[in-house]
Amino acid sequence: MRLLLQPGSNTVKATIMAEFLGNADQLVSLLGKQFPELGLKKDDCKEMSWIESVLWWANYDNGTSPDVLLDRNPDHANFLKRKSDYVQTPISKSRLELVWKKMIEIGKIGLVFNPYGGMMSRIPASATPFPHRAGNLFKVQYSVSWGEAGAEAEKNYTTDTRRLFRFMTPFVSKNPRSAFLNYRDLDIGVNKFGNRSYEQGKVYGLKYFNDNFDRLVKVKTAVDPANFFRNEQSIPPHPTFNSDPPHPILHLDLNGGSSSKLSMGKLKLVLALLVFLLFLFNFVLLRFFFGRVEILVSS
Repeated sequence: MRLLLQPGSNTVKATIMAEFLGNADQLVSLLGKQFPELGLKKDDCKEMSWIESVLWWANYDNGTSPDVLLDRNPDHANFLKRKSDYVQTPISKSRLELVWKKMIEIGKIGLVFNPYGGMMSRIPASATPFPHRAGNLFKVQYSVSWGEAGAEAEKNYTTDTRRLFRFMTPFVSKNPRSAFLNYRDLDIGVNKFGNRSYEQGKVYGLKYFNDNFDRLVKVKTAVDPANFFRNEQSIPPHPTFNSDPPHPILHLDLNGGSSSKLSMGKLKLVLALLVFLLFLFNFVLLRFFFGRVEILVSS
């Protein structure tokens, strides 16, 4: 379920969207008991298959063929910016009205509230890397999309998103101001992977993973100490967890005596590839041999 809030000229439009795994009668009965204030009627529901729900969430018209999902146009692009927050204490009606006024003033940025609780709150925050469970009322998504290409348009839309984000500071989680990983937001920190890689990673890592960040760093350090797999906001290895060089350097003599360096990690990948090719060759050979025997026997 999500509450979609869109600013207009002098008001904010609120739309409740939800997906229920069951039929309309079951949903109306359930919400009639647990959320009677919504006043849900069967006419408000539309029953559909799973693939039809994928089209619905993607804002296609009802009845659109799933074949549209195969329609790729590399010459067309839409641009977007997403940011996120978590609300842990209720926002009063008077403060919500301040939020609506700010949204109308800015005029472009939508908000999406996703309620938390239920089964999510029963799972301990330390059970999985995702930590945003008990204690969070709902997630906030800041959403804006545009079609014009160019740095000026990007600056215009992203600046407005950051304005609303700053305005929401008193109403959301603190120390850290938590964020949702799937809305990757480079505003909250970027890692250059230099000498201060761990410190830079901790800035965004605590917001995405809270107390699970250092546990993920230990896993990263053990599995990929050389940080071969990385992006601007990936988990960094911790230099103090592994004082040895990340990968011994193997010197190979290639091309008539010229020296070449190959890290042990890359060598392992090469050896693994050779083992796979050997297995594949043996598999094909056995299929060919037994195929020949089968033909001979049948003939």
